[in-house]
Amino acid sequence: MRLLFLLCTLVILGGCDGNPFEKWKTEKESKKLVVESLKDGESAKFQNVNGECGEVNAKNAFGAYTGFKRYMTLQGEGPFFEEAEPSLVFEGVWAKECTDAASKVDLKECATYARNAETLFHGYAISKSYDKNEYDNRYKRGLNKLKGKYPKQYEALQTLPKKVIAAYQIAEKDDIEKAGAKFSTEMFKECASGELPMFKL
Repeated sequence: MRLLFLLCTLVILGGCDGNPFEKWKTEKESKKLVVESLKDGESAKFQNVNGECGEVNAKNAFGAYTGFKRYMTLQGEGPFFEEAEPSLVFEGVWAKECTDAASKVDLKECATYARNAETLFHGYAISKSYDKNEYDNRYKRGLNKLKGKYPKQYEALQTLPKKVIAAYQIAEKDDIEKAGAKFSTEMFKECASGELPMFKL
């Protein structure tokens, strides 16, 4: 929730200063926050650092490096780390604050697309339990509701059924809630990377 609140604040304030000295200072302060939060801060190794964003690898309580993972600090708050379980909030803030995605694609549309993707995923999971044709019928009805009011979403969602089925087949034995969140996050990342032309600016 704190990360979501900070995202709203950053949208209002308009992001960070582009001054080179300020960027260097920000990176130094950001790294300090990350190091202080780690079990073994002295072992921290950084890569792909850009302002308040980057990747860090450090030793755990057993003295073993755990692998690089993304982090970000926002206006001196944090750090916020990439977790093992996908997070749409983390990916949304990362795309806006740590990449140039916001200048290339409509991230609000991407977030809506991702939420629609998760809804369709769960709809398919439910339909598997009672009627093999129900998913197709519900999907078509849902699309028709979007067609006039949200033409970009309508166009993007045309490609989703095969992706939903493929994701479900992989996740069938896993936790469906987690699988749905993972699918939603993957669809957001796909959109934010510019792979869906209808959402490009």
